[in-house]
Amino acid sequence: MTRNSTEFHVLPKKLKFVLIKTNKMALIKLGAIVTDIKGKVGGHTFSNSLGGNTLATKQNRGLNQLQSSYITNGGNNERSILPAVTMTQMAQKWRTLTDHQRSAWEAASVNYPSLSKFGDKKQTKGYNLFVKINSRLSQINVSPIVVPPTPSIAGNQNSFTCDVSVASGITAAWTGSLTSNYNLIIEATPSISKGRGNVASQFKRIAIVNDPSATSYNFTSEYLDIYGNVILGARMWSRFTIISTADATQSIPQVVATVVIA
Repeated sequence: MTRNSTEFHVLPKKLKFVLIKTNKMALIKLGAIVTDIKGKVGGHTFSNSLGGNTLATKQNRGLNQLQSSYITNGGNNERSILPAVTMTQMAQKWRTLTDHQRSAWEAASVNYPSLSKFGDKKQTKGYNLFVKINSRLSQINVSPIVVPPTPSIAGNQNSFTCDVSVASGITAAWTGSLTSNYNLIIEATPSISKGRGNVASQFKRIAIVNDPSATSYNFTSEYLDIYGNVILGARMWSRFTIISTADATQSIPQVVATVVIA
């Protein structure tokens, strides 16, 4: 099996392991012959967690790498990116919880199942659920909660458009108003060549809309502060995500590509 530049060979007679060039954590799905692996082989560690069986290699990380570290808060549908400092704050907050409060988060985790990389259903740990929900809330400037919420549906399923003009600026619009107690996060890329398709790493948060009655928002000034002027004829991508201020329920982000006009 090959994953993350790791080749993992099982020799049937003696079940020896040959590891060739590994520099990341790899997720392993075991079959009928080998059903479980734990321990260390040549500096590599086999372990088992809620995410499945993994093979990890310890890496030394410098200060610059740590400062530039980012993590995604779960899954391909969740595109929001959180700096490592946010995770540190969440870990510190978790340590202030009582045993009863931590047990409540563990019990609530059954309401937030997720899928592994192999598509197998897995249960989130209470700590991970606490971090996930409160990290989302931090994106919309809501204070951390200590009582686990009951999951809800992520508000109205609005459809979004974005007009980008050198003369008139940048305006996002959507069908219907936002559901009460839900905020809209607007992200955008700089002006990008039309031929470029992979822009996932280019998004930055531009604005937060918390007016339930709003059906449009001009974010020209916020955009200019971050990226400067748009380029005529180039393409700008925008991404819209709705998050509940009560339980951090998040909609599937909608992405819109717009060509800059005069």
